[in-house]
Amino acid sequence: MKIDRLIHSKRKTLALVVRNDGSLEVRAPLRMNNADLQRFVDAKADWITRQRAKAALSPAPEKRIGYANGARLWLLGRPITLIFTRNSRQIQLDGSRLLVPVELQPKIDSALAEWYRDAARQLICELAACYAGKT
Repeated sequence: MKIDRLIHSKRKTLALVVRNDGSLEVRAPLRMNNADLQRFVDAKADWITRQRAKAALSPAPEKRIGYANGARLWLLGRPITLIFTRNSRQIQLDGSRLLVPVELQPKIDSALAEWYRDAARQLICELAACYAGKT
């Protein structure tokens, strides 16, 4: 049986992993030779075949489709609505609306992640300054 991916690490046991795509990953101790690995894999051929059959029957993981105009997001426990706009050059919070330039739509996942990081950083700095004066 063919090994698709072999990972040697500081471990004492062998492990077989059949991925969703049916590929076989073998995790092995550093000093184990390939002949012993292959014998182990061949001895587990029935199990590998059953696992591949299960993988073939399970649905493929869904691809993330990005965010649509009007999507509901959350900020500090409050809902906000995602609005794509041509009137803005950067992501802005306007009340309960998050205005996002249309140009960012293709990379909305990373743009939103960056915006949330910046918002968290700003809030943490404000809180730190507030609490720093209360000693």
